[in-house]
Amino acid sequence: MKKSLTICILIISTVLITETVHAQQYSIKERWNIKTNYDFYPNLGVTTLNSVEFSPVFGIEANYGLLNFLEVGLYSGYTRVRGIIFTSVSENRAIGTGHNAPVLFYGATANVHLFPFFFKREKFRIDCYLSGKFGGFYIYAEERGDYRVPERGNRFDYGVYGGLAIYIGEHWGIYGEYGYGNYCNSRVGLTFKF
Repeated sequence: MKKSLTICILIISTVLITETVHAQQYSIKERWNIKTNYDFYPNLGVTTLNSVEFSPVFGIEANYGLLNFLEVGLYSGYTRVRGIIFTSVSENRAIGTGHNAPVLFYGATANVHLFPFFFKREKFRIDCYLSGKFGGFYIYAEERGDYRVPERGNRFDYGVYGGLAIYIGEHWGIYGEYGYGNYCNSRVGLTFKF
């Protein structure tokens, strides 16, 4: 009986140690990945002759590795857009004043990493993945006046992207994502893993 118990404990210990070493072969599971990014959104505010064609969105994203190939997380971002509040609107004339409206971005993300299916290395300098994002943004336009552009309120924001990260250091690197979104099609930034 004592010999059988010792053999069972040895087998269980060997399996656990082997699984622990195998889990460390590719470091996505149970790792944190923090990204800071610059997103290229179209102009979400008023378009004038002097305005730019896009709204620069500065964002942050935090992901956690659930499986050897899957990360899930949350993201947030911020920008300011130009708006106009019309205080008097008639058939021939509109009187308005300009203002800056803050815009807050939020949502959930999931990343499916492709290299764990092909490579079993602990330290890999390149990471290729597919990313899906679903969330929205809220434009905090002022509510005074008869009419305002852009309208205050929430908009849905989603997209599917292909991503490539190149780790310059052991725990940090640069990355870019390109794909299809209902507003944004690309983003670039820094990535940190630990």
